[in-house]
Amino acid sequence: MMSTELGTTKPQLSNIEGLRRAVEESPFDAVVALSPHNFPYVAGCFVGTQTSVPLRLAMAIWCKGDDEPILLVCNIETPLVRRESWVKDIREYVEFKTSPIQALADILREKGLERGKIGVELTHLMACYYLELREWLPHAEIGTSEEVFNRVRAVKTPAEIALLARAADLTLRALLATYASSQEGDVERDLVSKLGANMLACGADSPAFLYMGCGPNAGVAHPPPSDYRLKQGDTIKTDCGALFSGYRSDVARTAVVGPPNDEQRRIWEALIKTHTDSIALVRAGNRACDVYNGTKAVAEKHGFPWMMPHQGHSIGIPTHERPILQPFEEWELVPNMCFCVETRVRWAGKTGYNVEDLVQVTEKGPIVHTRFFPGEWLFQI
Repeated sequence: MMSTELGTTKPQLSNIEGLRRAVEESPFDAVVALSPHNFPYVAGCFVGTQTSVPLRLAMAIWCKGDDEPILLVCNIETPLVRRESWVKDIREYVEFKTSPIQALADILREKGLERGKIGVELTHLMACYYLELREWLPHAEIGTSEEVFNRVRAVKTPAEIALLARAADLTLRALLATYASSQEGDVERDLVSKLGANMLACGADSPAFLYMGCGPNAGVAHPPPSDYRLKQGDTIKTDCGALFSGYRSDVARTAVVGPPNDEQRRIWEALIKTHTDSIALVRAGNRACDVYNGTKAVAEKHGFPWMMPHQGHSIGIPTHERPILQPFEEWELVPNMCFCVETRVRWAGKTGYNVEDLVQVTEKGPIVHTRFFPGEWLFQI
């Protein structure tokens, strides 16, 4: 029934029954998904123009008491959505002729909700569209619905876990191939280009982000590609991800050009000890803030400078999703949450080191899914 094959988009990836329960248990009469991660999660299909043409809204309207949502998309996108989505009731609006917000208001009025409580993703609804919605539905109560979707998406289905694990593995294969074919004198932007090509060769739909800092650029979190040439003793800090069937990978590894010196070994040993202890904290029953605070204490014990605002994040359709492993996030970890646990240190303009692994929460403890290119390796070029 379920398919985890890369290159296909299956509605069974999402927890549809969990969404149905979440809508019923929410304080809203209807919830509206319109972000580039919640619309595809609900609809089971990806509409690319949600990001490239953000005024062209795609929405999933799920009313309390209904078994399925209603999809509302621009007529240009209707054939794709009809082909890919599991949802039967698909409505359309004609771009430039009818406002998508007017079409949304018409559906809500059809459902008798002109005075209802409507949950909308307000962090993704443009201010102009919000004001228009207030004009079309002046008597409705509008609230924010992000939490409804966040709670469901945070716990992954078996199909999602298989896809995320496979995506991370293939991304690491691409990164390892890039490091293995690099040498002193290579240009940073050429290495970035090679990494992107290797991702495609390994089965990615497309690269998502390619942050590779060489030498002094390793001291920057997200450096753009430069013309810097690799020198003996340089570190190469890579944080990268790719798209696989609409889901994302996010991994990080570090390499050094030539044999590492004593200082590099010392830093790396402290980083890996901290990282290993951090992963051990990703257990059911711990809170996200417990992971962060525990990691900070371990890092300080190892003499490791700690200035990072978070220690990792959940991952799925977006790269960062809740819960975030940060000091103010009190979500309790439960089985089948998946986190990118990321331990890093940077000295701006000098050097940096990073390791990031995909970790699944289980009843018996954390499972690390990124073992093809083990995180504890300090790869030597």
